[in-house]
Amino acid sequence: ITGGDIYDSDETGFSYCMLNEEQNDPVGFCVGWRYNRSILPTMVKAGFQNVRQRLGNWDAYCDNKTGELKDGNINTVISETKEFKENGFDVIMLLQGLPNYYKTDGYGKLATTQAGYEAFGEFAGFMAENLKDYVDYFELCNEPDLDNGKAMDEDGAYHYAQMVKNA
Repeated sequence: ITGGDIYDSDETGFSYCMLNEEQNDPVGFCVGWRYNRSILPTMVKAGFQNVRQRLGNWDAYCDNKTGELKDGNINTVISETKEFKENGFDVIMLLQGLPNYYKTDGYGKLATTQAGYEAFGEFAGFMAENLKDYVDYFELCNEPDLDNGKAMDEDGAYHYAQMVKNA
């Protein structure tokens, strides 16, 4: 780290992981947009039981700017999700990343239009149909109560309920 009158350096070795003979139910990890398959053997070896996956999401379904449906990368999402299941993980799929096309300012994670509610329902159905053999749980919206402090105000609660109703 350098800057101004600050200078510091440190070195560390590679972290090691013991081999666990069984998976541990409450222990898990989250994979995101930059998931690298090379970490999977370490997660298996560490004894994790759950994986929360946010791969693909709306990118697998529609254009983020226009909302236009597309073929996208659903086959990649299926492949990665299947791989988690084959390695003994319980899979939680996060259905988020709602395009701005379906919402108004201030409710970053929530649809706020009828078209948005319906599109979210179609998206949730699409993902459920394509991933039903590999996903144990679907998470409809990550921490809606923490979204810019507005998602759980009176209007936010309404929008969230409409999304759930249409899913």
